[in-house]
This record gives sequence, C-alpha cells and structure tokens, in this order.
Amino acid sequence: MTRAEREAIALKKREEEVAKQREEQKALLERRKAFIQDGKRIGSKSALNLFLKQSSKVQTIGDGFND
Repeated sequence: MTRAEREAIALKKREEEVAKQREEQKALLERRKAFIQDGKRIGSKSALNLFLKQSSKVQTIGDGFND
C-alpha cells in the first residue's frame, strides 16, 4: 500500500469520527433544548428528573429537594 493510499484511508477514518462526534453533539443539543422546554412547561424539578432519566449516564435521581 502506498503512502498516499494510507493517508487517504486515515483521512476517511478521521472524517467518519468527526461526523460521529457531530451527530452526538447534535443529539446532546436536542436533549438540552427539550430540557429547557420541559422546565418552562412543567417546572424545573420535574424537568431535571426527566432529563436525567433520559440520560444514558444516569438512570435515577433521589428527590433531595423535600428533605
């Protein structure tokens, strides 16, 4: 394989990685927008719990507000 071919493959792989990152950022932005809209509509505590439940990193949240 020539140097040019290796560079072309590496460039294509990098472009795919960047495209994937952009899609992930777009999805995060959409979740943030939904969080803000829900916060305006149903109150910040409920919207926070909804956002965290939808998040892939956090499954549940304790109440903590009424202690």
